[in-house]
Amino acid sequence: MTTLHDSFFDSVAKEINDLLALQGYYLAISVSTGLGEQGEHYMMQEDRLDGLILLSPVEEKEFVDELAKRDIPYVLIDNQLPQHSAEAISVDNAYGGYIAGRHLLELGHQRIVHVCGDELFLSTRERRSGFVQALAEAGVEPIVEQGTYSIGFGYEIGQRWLREGTLPEAVFAGDDYIAIGLINALTNGGVRIPQDMSIIGYDDQIIASQLHPLLTTVRQPADEIARSAVELLLNKMNQQEQSAQGMRIRPQLMIRESTAVR
Repeated sequence: MTTLHDSFFDSVAKEINDLLALQGYYLAISVSTGLGEQGEHYMMQEDRLDGLILLSPVEEKEFVDELAKRDIPYVLIDNQLPQHSAEAISVDNAYGGYIAGRHLLELGHQRIVHVCGDELFLSTRERRSGFVQALAEAGVEPIVEQGTYSIGFGYEIGQRWLREGTLPEAVFAGDDYIAIGLINALTNGGVRIPQDMSIIGYDDQIIASQLHPLLTTVRQPADEIARSAVELLLNKMNQQEQSAQGMRIRPQLMIRESTAVR
C-alpha cells in the first residue's frame, strides 16, 4: 500500500485479510511508495512469500518487472498502466466520471467544474474522460482544475473561487478529500451546499456519510474489489492461469445531501 491514511484502502486491505485468513494465509502489509535503492522490496526476499497484491502502486512497472523476474504471483489493484490489465482488478473510473457528470446535468447545472488530482494516476485520466464525455453529449463545455488528491488542495481552490468571484454551479471532485476541502472553504465563505452549489465526491470514504451535508459521491465497492483480487491471486498461486484474468468493476453513485436541483 502507498498509505494508511485512506479509509477506502483500509477497507480493501481489511477485506483481503479476512478472505485470505479463511484460506489459511497470513497477510503482511507494507506501506511503501516504491522499491528500495537496490531495485527490490524487502517483502520479495521473504522465502515465505506466496503472492503479492499491489494496491495503487506508483512505481508499477518496476514492481511488475521485479516480481516477474522472481516468478512471484501478483495482482494489481488500481493499475496505472493499461498493459497490466490482465493482472489487475480495477474500477471503471470512466463510467464513474460519466455518472457524476450526468447527475449534475440532470439537476439542471450548466457551469460544472471537475477538480481532479495527480495526472500520473490512470484513474485521474479516466474519471476526467468520463466526465468530459457526459458534458459533451449535453453540449456543455467542461471546466477542469487539476492539482492533488488532498483536503488542502480542495480548500485552496474554494478560497480562490471566493476571492475571484468565479464560483461554478456544481463540482465533480476527483475524490472525497478534495470535496471535503471545497465544502470547508465554501461554507466558511458563506456558500450554502447544496442550495448555492452542488458537490459530488469520489470513493465513498467513511467520512462521506458523516459530513454535514452528507456527501453525494461515487462509491468504489471495496468488498467486491478485495474479493476479486483474492480470487485472482489464489488462481495464480495455484497455477490456474486459464481462469486467472483481471476484471473491471463498475462503481455506484451514492446520492446524499450535497447535490440538489439548480
